Amino acid sequence: MGATKIPEYHDLCFKVFCRFGGKNKEAMLRELKKQGCEITRPTLDAWIKELNMEERLKQADKEKREAADSQLTIEEKTVKALQKRKEHYETYLDSTPGVDTQVEYAYTGIIKMIFDIKSKSATYKVETFLTFLKDLIEYLSKNDPKAVDVIEDNFNEFVAWARAKYGAVR
Repeated sequence: MGATKIPEYHDLCFKVFCRFGGKNKEAMLRELKKQGCEITRPTLDAWIKELNMEERLKQADKEKREAADSQLTIEEKTVKALQKRKEHYETYLDSTPGVDTQVEYAYTGIIKMIFDIKSKSATYKVETFLTFLKDLIEYLSKNDPKAVDVIEDNFNEFVAWARAKYGAVR
């Protein structure tokens, strides 16, 4: 291959490294070979270290999470934070013998808040609608296959109608 520090191969190696999540180096080597970059395991290990691929992968993952979080609605962000808090309470309750009524009351309050927010949010409505639609199609395909054809023929209009009726924004 010549010089071992060819920038295109470094970029390709990083892309393959990311695709495999930094795991399974033998599979990475096979993929790199398929793409015309035949390197040895020691070279791969050296590049991973030299090019700081593990840290770059962590940073890329963090940026993806932040981008996804920035697209969340206020309700989704609130529910996410409440669910995290709920998990903390569950860990505490599981590890503490006896009953702490104040903690249990707070835990119950968090569960109620999560339910209230979800039941009022458009996302919950969309999820409920899609679950219902899936169940309906499954039921009709067993009991009335012609009705499934009608739904398929009018699916886009049906979804648009449901979005307008149930206030879904997605």
